[in-house]
Amino acid sequence: MHFRPNSNVKRLVILGAGASVDYGLPVWDELQDLILEHMKRDTVNRYKHKEAISEWVEKVGSGKDHPTIDVCISIESRAKKYHSTGLDIENDIFQVMRDIFEEKYRAPENGWLERLNVKILTKPNLDGKIAFVNYNYDRVLEDNFLDFSFLPQKDRLSIRRGRLSQLSDVIVNALYPHGSLYRELETNSAHIFRVQETHKTNSGEYIDAVSCHESHSHTFSTHDITAAIQLYIIGLGAGLEVNLNNLTIRNPISEIYVTVHNPERIGSVVNFLSKRYAMATEKIHVYETAVDLVENCFNDQ
Repeated sequence: MHFRPNSNVKRLVILGAGASVDYGLPVWDELQDLILEHMKRDTVNRYKHKEAISEWVEKVGSGKDHPTIDVCISIESRAKKYHSTGLDIENDIFQVMRDIFEEKYRAPENGWLERLNVKILTKPNLDGKIAFVNYNYDRVLEDNFLDFSFLPQKDRLSIRRGRLSQLSDVIVNALYPHGSLYRELETNSAHIFRVQETHKTNSGEYIDAVSCHESHSHTFSTHDITAAIQLYIIGLGAGLEVNLNNLTIRNPISEIYVTVHNPERIGSVVNFLSKRYAMATEKIHVYETAVDLVENCFNDQ
């Protein structure tokens, strides 16, 4: 799929699971135990295939059959034992993940999206220069981008009223390469135009979400392919190489800003990004958290 927002876009923000941590959601490494716990708590048989789900998830981990849940889903759903039920079991797992996300989600007053919203509020036209590639299945971006309910009443109804009125009509484009656990009508966003196409899209019967190992390849460019963009990578973690190798960016990139939570990975991440985008390492800026990145970036018009 070719993701092609308008030529005003100067910043491409790529989101991984770490971008949702501020909002209470788990990263991939934490999902295994949470899914197994959820199966034990299911005393009303909400999930038709809970025994198979437990079997699959028990195979995930260091020294086991599959290193991660997404690899497990991709392989086990095609295994001979599950030829007639693999897709149904996969769908149940995505439903479990959705239920976990609903249970764990919390709305912080000062998460990275709230910080970004404040930057946009105080910098005219910054909003129209952003597009997202969201590798997450959750609704954090859609529910929080340009949501200013965290502001004091006086700011919302008086001091910032004019600017908030301008922003009320703003819509930005967001590509969801792996799909989402939610239909668009199930989110609260009036500001995100979601673009997604998986092998389940329009099937109707199944949640439109796929493992990163079964995602289509995607291409990003603005209408003016010669215009340079800044690239922001927030919370991609261990999936950074797999996902970015599946995304072609045709515009030249002037700077890269990336979060790396584990200091031991900084060198390998910077080297990968330098080779992937033919970028000098001094133009790759590393931050520990999403809040750190937002606070230190998005400062120009």
